[in-house]
Amino acid sequence: MRSQLLRRLRQPSEPSLSARFIWALLAAVALAALAIAARDFYVFQRDFLIKYPLLISARAVMSSLDAIDNEQEARQLVQSIERITNRLTLELAQSDPLVGTALVQLRDARGQLVYAGGGVDAAALQGVPEQQRVISYGSNTYLSAQTSNARWTLLLAEPTKNDWSVLIRILQTLWPDLLVGFAAVLLPVWLTVRYGLRPLRQLSDHLRMRRADDLSMIDLRSHYTELDQVTASLNGMLERLREHVRREREFVQDAAHELRTPLAVIAAQAHVLTRVTDEVEREEAAKDLLRAIERSSHLAQQLLTLAALDEAPRGTCQTLDVAELVRHTLAAMYSAAAARQLDLSLDAPDRLIGDIDVSVFQSILNNLLENALRYGHWGGKLAVSLSVVKTFGAAAKATATLQLTVADNGPGIAMADRERIFERFVRGANRQTHGSGLGLAIVQQGARTMGGSVSLTDGLDGRGVAFVVRLPC
Repeated sequence: MRSQLLRRLRQPSEPSLSARFIWALLAAVALAALAIAARDFYVFQRDFLIKYPLLISARAVMSSLDAIDNEQEARQLVQSIERITNRLTLELAQSDPLVGTALVQLRDARGQLVYAGGGVDAAALQGVPEQQRVISYGSNTYLSAQTSNARWTLLLAEPTKNDWSVLIRILQTLWPDLLVGFAAVLLPVWLTVRYGLRPLRQLSDHLRMRRADDLSMIDLRSHYTELDQVTASLNGMLERLREHVRREREFVQDAAHELRTPLAVIAAQAHVLTRVTDEVEREEAAKDLLRAIERSSHLAQQLLTLAALDEAPRGTCQTLDVAELVRHTLAAMYSAAAARQLDLSLDAPDRLIGDIDVSVFQSILNNLLENALRYGHWGGKLAVSLSVVKTFGAAAKATATLQLTVADNGPGIAMADRERIFERFVRGANRQTHGSGLGLAIVQQGARTMGGSVSLTDGLDGRGVAFVVRLPC
């Protein structure tokens, strides 16, 4: 137990949600402290510098001097007020360092100094009648207020502190209360987070205890809407995974079934070649063996292509002349079309510059042409067209789509087979020609990989079939 604790302390880990909540609460307390300090500082500035409290105090003292004409009595009164005030100030200074010793100065009607407290040079303290102002004396700064009547002129001065000192003192006063409030708030927040995240920990434990091949639905109900949404999303993902695994299993089974026939032919013809002595039979067996090998090779290549399209993300586009690429591809297949006496034609602009994934587009075009050559009848027509179609969407913004059409006038595809013709290992009713049923599946997956689509329509002269591939350009 101790070693596990030490290991956790040594290993860096991501902060938990509880820790994030506590740090957020600390940040909120700090911001609240700054906001309250700013408010108190504003109140201090307003009350002590704008509302003239020192001037009010000076006028109150002056009201006590109104009935006194004797200098000795006036001096004694002012001295007593100064002594009492500063005694209280000394007591307050023990808890509030912003409080300092006040200075009092009294002059008669002729301007002669009657009393100056604190040993301050009388000439150094000069006030403005009936106003407050900041004055300097030595290294100290004082807030002064001066008032007068017919007989006396009184000047009061209090030491002032700079703004930073005031702010620091305000914060020092606030922190104890804020810490108590933080502790009072932290407990319910911590309990709420701890017990609120318990269903999430239960979900985590449930997923950790599952087998790797268990893709069944998660039956874990909670009383929290957010967690139910997470569970629903996980169940949706598991459902998609189950469907993907089902398709992969069917794909493997169908591939094994399709490979079984050519492999059996290869084994049989290889056995014949080792047994027969007649040259004609050996030559016929060798031809059958080569056809089986070619069929197996073609099927394996299509399986690899389809697997690559299933796993690969959208590839890197390349800018090139698409019309020139189609012309080169048709030229390479011209001999195969001529062998079946097919009328091969192309309707495309001289130049069509576009950004496409060349390898995927080439695979789509090759499979469509091979499909047409394999299933088209002798002496028929095979027409290929290439164009750019512009559509206008919202705000009259034009979108360009590359459209490739491969049409023939062959036997076509029955309406009952058209809905499933793009599925893997699905072939139409015309099965006189050998095929794997993967060519159109590769075309559809390639179009999806490039962000496009493929559709099936009627072919030439009211016969056959046409495949229309639309790709973003």
